[in-house]
Amino acid sequence: MRTGDCSRADARAIALVTLSALLAWLMPDAVRGLAPDCLWKQMGFAHCWGCGMTRGLVALAQGQLHESFRQNPVAPLVGALIVLDLVQRLRRRVSCFAQRSWLSLDPRRL
Repeated sequence: MRTGDCSRADARAIALVTLSALLAWLMPDAVRGLAPDCLWKQMGFAHCWGCGMTRGLVALAQGQLHESFRQNPVAPLVGALIVLDLVQRLRRRVSCFAQRSWLSLDPRRL
């Protein structure tokens, strides 16, 4: 996908991440209940790299960085990557909106 492309996938991703973060912030217990049990642990093995990721991301959405790191040390990094991706998608959507609207500062459009 090129930088100037305006896609509905960006809008859907922005809405999904925003809704997920809002749910994690407002109803953390409900979000934790949606996470499936770890198949790796059910088979009798030790923790996998993803164990605690949902709890860690929920804690991060609530601003509890220490708890997030305690649940899964990778969760703050994953959360930061999600936020960076969201910011990039928002910037792309804003630039697409500015190109299509009368708000553009291009004098030829006035």
